[in-house]
Amino acid sequence: MLLDPQLLERLSKEKYTAILTVVAGFTAILATKWLFTAPDKRNYVTLPAGPFSYLKGQLRYLLHADDMIREGIAQYGENTPFWLPSMIGPMLLAPRYLMNEIKNHPHLSFAHFLKATFSGKHTGMGEPFADPQYIGIIKGKLTKALNSFTPEIEEEIIEALKDRIPLDEEWTPHIAFPGFCQSIVARSSARIFIGAELCRDQRWLHIATRYTAQMVGVTLFLKLWPEFLKPFSKYLSPSWWRAAAMYSRARILIAEVVTKRQKELASAGSEAPPRMDGIQWALDLGMDLERMTEFEITMAIASVHNTAVALTQLVLDLCERREYIQILREEIREVLGDGPARNNKGINGLQKMDSFLKESQRTSPPQHATMQRRAMKDIEFSDGTKLKKGEFVMFDSDSVLSDARYYENPEVFDGLRFYNLRQHAENEATAQYANTNEQFFVFGNGKSACPGRFFAGHELKLILVYLLRMYDFKFPDGQTKRPANLHYEDIIIPAKGQQILFRRRRV
Repeated sequence: MLLDPQLLERLSKEKYTAILTVVAGFTAILATKWLFTAPDKRNYVTLPAGPFSYLKGQLRYLLHADDMIREGIAQYGENTPFWLPSMIGPMLLAPRYLMNEIKNHPHLSFAHFLKATFSGKHTGMGEPFADPQYIGIIKGKLTKALNSFTPEIEEEIIEALKDRIPLDEEWTPHIAFPGFCQSIVARSSARIFIGAELCRDQRWLHIATRYTAQMVGVTLFLKLWPEFLKPFSKYLSPSWWRAAAMYSRARILIAEVVTKRQKELASAGSEAPPRMDGIQWALDLGMDLERMTEFEITMAIASVHNTAVALTQLVLDLCERREYIQILREEIREVLGDGPARNNKGINGLQKMDSFLKESQRTSPPQHATMQRRAMKDIEFSDGTKLKKGEFVMFDSDSVLSDARYYENPEVFDGLRFYNLRQHAENEATAQYANTNEQFFVFGNGKSACPGRFFAGHELKLILVYLLRMYDFKFPDGQTKRPANLHYEDIIIPAKGQQILFRRRRV
């Protein structure tokens, strides 16, 4: 049934929804005895003392997972597996020597981890990120055709920058995150995934930039509830109603584009120009409107949030370490001249920029831990570690990214670290931004590594090229250091509300 998005939006604001939310809080407290309790005596990171210690451990994990991971490693050592009381259930932090065994294990599922994380059974979110058809589109239609898309992405980035950050002669403040970083990424990604008809449409951009936050709100809310109450409790979350309204609007917008294209095709016949975008890929695969909407929402979530976070970290790092601005501008001039990138080959020539991206990601990764999996059956690993069906496993990435055995002076930000490594032939592949391996698995590792990482790197470089060509930018007067990152569960995001001053570049 197609629900009226205005009705759903009203429901998210009604007074009775707020009242029910308060009632829900009391009910959740009464239901805590159904929440997870430590299943047996295992190597758990030290839990808070007193009654409900495991529940209190879960709540601490929600706010301070990074501290708990560090404490566990200090308590048990880096070569001993130990358990964390995550909000979705017992989470095994595996030692690195198990990585090759785990990364492609046939009975460990990244898709089912996502489904649990986002309460996908009740929200519909999570599992689509690992949908084989969607992944096939990314690998087959997008990654292999980055050359073809480069001119369109460039055009959209230039227009998005001009619209979002006018080329003023005087310094003008703009909010970095979610602010201009999110809006520019949303437009450049939308040009490919939703097409020219909607990539500048504020109705679609509102959905692309805000749907993720609403669904995160719903999933955090549902983590407070026992499983048997989740089908009902989601309706007590205002975020659920807002997300439902956005989803309905997205379906309407996509239907309008599909109808328009079908009419154009019927009229032009074989003379109709070929299209290369997400809607056309979905049509070519015979997706109906419901699945097409799910696909486009999934692509918006996957392509906007994480890339906007990465772009924000890059801008903050450049503002703190301004010497790299000139280094990167000189490389852009040497590799691209004053013209467009035109294709993937030109962008791939920006090796110093690629290095800066990777170093920014090393020092501010999107997560403290990655390579998460859920056990689909009871498993015993080669070292005797056991994982029960339904339990979770992940690897700590913080300690690897700051390990002096892999990175010289890891506490120092060296924007050319990976560029210098690439000067040795044996490091040419492993030192590249999109590469994954046992020493750098920010994008995951194995068959479940992020399939969109090549597009994300390509897009980030194009945005940086035009930011550096078109603008001077810096922190407000008196600020020399970037703000500390924010954390929830194992997620890392840049501080919100940081102002960046921009002006037209003076050459």
